[in-house]
Formats: sequence, C-alpha cells, structure tokens
Amino acid sequence: MYLIFIHEFGHSLMIVLKKYELLRIELYPYGGCSKYNSLINISLKDEFLILIFGPLFQIIGFFILSFFLDYRYLSILRFYNSVILIFNMLPIYPLDGGKLLHIFISYFLSFKLSFRYLFYISFVSFFIVFYVYLRFIRNILFLIVLILLYIKFISEIFKFSLYYNKFLVERYLYDFSYLPRKRVHCLDNFKRNRYHVVCINNKNIDEREYLKEFFISLNEERRVL
Repeated sequence: MYLIFIHEFGHSLMIVLKKYELLRIELYPYGGCSKYNSLINISLKDEFLILIFGPLFQIIGFFILSFFLDYRYLSILRFYNSVILIFNMLPIYPLDGGKLLHIFISYFLSFKLSFRYLFYISFVSFFIVFYVYLRFIRNILFLIVLILLYIKFISEIFKFSLYYNKFLVERYLYDFSYLPRKRVHCLDNFKRNRYHVVCINNKNIDEREYLKEFFISLNEERRVL
C-alpha cells in the first residue's frame, strides 16, 4: 500500500503543480487513481507529466525505503515494486501504461479513432496477460485483480460516448484557436491537440461556428422526436 500511495502522491503533486484541482485519491486492489478536475482537452504535455510522475515517484520511494530495510524485507519490497510497476505500465486502459499509449496515439489520430485503437490494443493485451497468467502465474489474487481491471475497462468503453460528447462541447465552449490549425471534413476527424477548420463543399468553416450549427441542428432533431 505504501508503494501505491507514493505512486498516487506523484500524480497528485504534478496535478497541483500544474494548477489543476485535485479532487481525491482512490486506492484499488490493482492500484490507485488521482481524480482531478480538468477539461478532456487538457494539454497532452500536461497529461503526460501527470501520468509519468506516478511511476517516477514510486521508483524514488522504493529507493528511499530501501536504505532503512533489512535485506530480507528489501527483497520482498523489490519484488512487489517491480510487479506494480510492470503491471501498471501495461498498455491496458485505464492503467497508466494505457493512458500513456493514448497520449502517443492522440498525437497522430483523431479523438474518436485514438480511443478505438486504444480499446483494440487493450483487448489484445488482456488476452496476452491472461494467457501468461494461465501458463505461469495461477495466483488467485492476481486473477481477482485482472477481473476487477477488466470490469473497469469495460465500464470505460461504455462511457466513451459521454467522453466524446464532452470533448465536442468543450471545443465549442472554450477558445482553442491558439492551437495549430488542421483542415478536416467532419467531427470524427477532430483531434485534441489541433484547432480545426472544417471543409465542406469547398467552403471553410471555423471549428466553433461549425459546432454551433451542429448543436443547433441536434437540438432541432430532438424536438422533432
């Protein structure tokens, strides 16, 4: 639990340093989560720093504690530290490894497509980890952790439509015009790290103006229904 707390403290420290609102720290059997209040369109650089400070502080915390432990306890701590680090860096969402992978993908792909690839990779990674479990581990505690993580992963998939809608609403409500501009042809091409000019019938429409028309038409459709 000490290592998980230090890990989450690293996340929380960077959250505070980047001036985001830290809400709470949650601890799970397979790790923890530092909840903070921010836009989905948070800077990819800020999100990377927040994520990487968790594993970094865990490594630092392990080395500090290693100076005060007997060799027998140190070997146990080293084992658990390695297991937590390796497990947490697996490319499975919402582990840190999965979130870091998503940041990388988001540099190249749209918001919607980046999550699609992330979910595919996470599914494949789950099958690989489960195969390794059946062949080499077969520990009931580890199986419980995998099941809980899988449930959390599935819940994130069902939440994606909410994430996507919030992503679009934020693009309309807040001015991201300082970002590099990118020409696109539809909403599905919108990226987190770009400001968009939508090209339709050889006509260029500013991102916020296009979203305004989109939400107006959406409300009209709902009224009809």
